[in-house]
Amino acid sequence: MKFSDFTSTTVERQVVKGLPIESFEELCLQAWERGGRSVRLLGMGVRFVDTRDEGRAVQLDLFN
Repeated sequence: MKFSDFTSTTVERQVVKGLPIESFEELCLQAWERGGRSVRLLGMGVRFVDTRDEGRAVQLDLFN
C-alpha cells in the first residue's frame, strides 16, 4: 500500500488453499493502520509453490 506522501508498507499472508474476501479486508486494514493516511496505490502479489517437491518453487511462463 502506497500512501499520499509516497511512503509504503506491505503485509503478507501465507495460505494453502483459497483466501476469503475477509482476509483481503483484514490485510488492507492492517496496512492502512500502519500509515493512517490517504491511499495512493494498492498492489497485490501472488507466489505459487510446487508442493510436489518440498521447498522447490516453479517459475511459470508468462507467454505460454
